[in-house]
Amino acid sequence: MVNKRAIIIWLAITILVMLALPFAVARLASECSGMALCMMLFFIVNPIYSAILGYRCGKDIKKNVESSIGVSRSVSCRDMDFL
Repeated sequence: MVNKRAIIIWLAITILVMLALPFAVARLASECSGMALCMMLFFIVNPIYSAILGYRCGKDIKKNVESSIGVSRSVSCRDMDFL
C-alpha cells in the first residue's frame, strides 16, 4: 500500500506543474514570450509529466488491484447467494 507521504508529494508536484508554473509564467514573462512559454508548458511539459505519472501509477497495477479488492479467482454464478 502506498504511504500517505508519497501521495502528498505527488499531489504537491501535480499542483506545482499544473497550476503554479502557468501562473508564474503568466505573471513573470512578457506578453509574447509568456504565450510561447505557456504553449510549451501545455504541449510539452504537461504531457511528459502526465506520462511519467501514468507510468508510476500503472506499475504493478494487477498486483495492486488484486490485493486491494481481494480478488484471487473469478466469481461464477454458483458463488452468488441471491440466485
